[in-house]
Amino acid sequence: YYVLIEGGADHEHDDVILDIKEQVTPEAYRLMDKAQQQAWRKLFPNEGIRHAAAFHAIAEHPDAYLGWLTMNGKVFSVRERSPFKKDYPTHKLSGGKAYRKLARQWGEILAREHLRGAQALNRGKAAPFVGVVSTLAKAYADCVAQDYQVFMEHFLATDTAS
Repeated sequence: YYVLIEGGADHEHDDVILDIKEQVTPEAYRLMDKAQQQAWRKLFPNEGIRHAAAFHAIAEHPDAYLGWLTMNGKVFSVRERSPFKKDYPTHKLSGGKAYRKLARQWGEILAREHLRGAQALNRGKAAPFVGVVSTLAKAYADCVAQDYQVFMEHFLATDTAS
């Protein structure tokens, strides 16, 4: 959701747009054992708190609106939407090589920010975390490979039928 906070009539350029997104439990949570899940919930009673803590950890200057709210039994993060945020013009990319390069760059940025956030939160349990992420990544890679195989089999069957 986007929420407009209308500034006072005396100031033309003081409106603020808030970005409000539902926060759900990360996929890795289901791979944790009971003790790890309990430790997670003790650290983060809800996913809005997790999001705010992580954003504080990775942002050099988190905005004044950073927080969370609950609505209709769901948890949402709240933060100011930057007036400078724009979509990357992916329509200008041509070919798979350019997309792969962009995906690699975004992946590196995302990984670096997550590492910085984890270090700032001082989780202190790197080995179990690496194990959970590795298990999740391998399972996801297997799923993607299976999906691709089904897609190719369907595509080839459709192509030969015509």
